[in-house]
Amino acid sequence: DRSVVAKPRVPFHILPGQTAKVYVSTPLWIEVKVGRALRILIDIPTRRLSDTWFGSSTREGEVAYALKTHARVRLAEMPVRTYRTITPVVFQNAGTDVLEVDRMSLPVPYIALYANQEGQLWTQAVTLKRSEGSEMAELDVKKGPPKEAGQSQRLSEARLKADANVVVRAFSSLLRSFGEESA
Repeated sequence: DRSVVAKPRVPFHILPGQTAKVYVSTPLWIEVKVGRALRILIDIPTRRLSDTWFGSSTREGEVAYALKTHARVRLAEMPVRTYRTITPVVFQNAGTDVLEVDRMSLPVPYIALYANQEGQLWTQAVTLKRSEGSEMAELDVKKGPPKEAGQSQRLSEARLKADANVVVRAFSSLLRSFGEESA
């Protein structure tokens, strides 16, 4: 029901004009609907995550969930868990500065849930395009399941619809230009 904040296993750099892909594993939420009107009876997480603040200051940012797992650069390193889903996240550095990625916010309310033939859960792939010196990123939610999932079936729609020009807070002050002082 809100974004989750993840850290890569090891911080990495994205050169100007380049992209990088990571895989993020997030716990599921269970929603039970009843009746013809499909009223929500219960909406609970499979695992309660800690609340965290994600932003550059106490006045600029948003409440999110903190993940205890790490984003991985290699899919083969991602542990398979039945109560979690995997999201491929592509970062695009559209700026002219080198970026160090040590924390990111994944806008999970904007992505749908899929299951592949092996029963592994996946979400749509997302691309976060960052402009020069910005904490905000253009969000591009890819249609359908990610190619890594193979043949998959949609289990649930996204909670929120991602319009063409959705901008999300994807980077905090911890995603900064290489060489800048950290706060």
